Amino acid sequence: MSETSSVVEFAKAKFEVPINVGIRGGDLPTRYFAATVLLLLTLTVFPPLGFTFSTVKILALLIGMSGTVLLMCGLVFEQKTHYAGLLLIPAPFVILALVAWRITWLAVLMGLVFISMVTFNIVTKRCGVNRLFGIVSSEDAATCETPSLPS
Repeated sequence: MSETSSVVEFAKAKFEVPINVGIRGGDLPTRYFAATVLLLLTLTVFPPLGFTFSTVKILALLIGMSGTVLLMCGLVFEQKTHYAGLLLIPAPFVILALVAWRITWLAVLMGLVFISMVTFNIVTKRCGVNRLFGIVSSEDAATCETPSLPS
């Protein structure tokens, strides 16, 4: 726990972006989900494992559909799942396109780039997309943003 907090404090001093990723609205759990399914897709694409193109295509479509569902949850039900939705829609199809063009090592590299982006957001609890949309899902900032009711 102390290692994570020291990383968070380092990132806070380095990037001067307030913490805006937390558990409220499903933001952090959907980032864990995004990292997990992108890792699964990247392992599926990895050439020595020998998965067929059809398997990769089906998995990429399922991940893209889950990204659509997460984005719709973020927009319709006012949850805070925008980031995972925005990431999981294009990322699997970029990886799938690279596999279709038979550039599998670049597909693995792109998968690792997407995973590292999500992991960076999870570890530092900061996200530029949340900042752009004005989304704050951390518990620390939640007390500051709660509107007061008129009396």
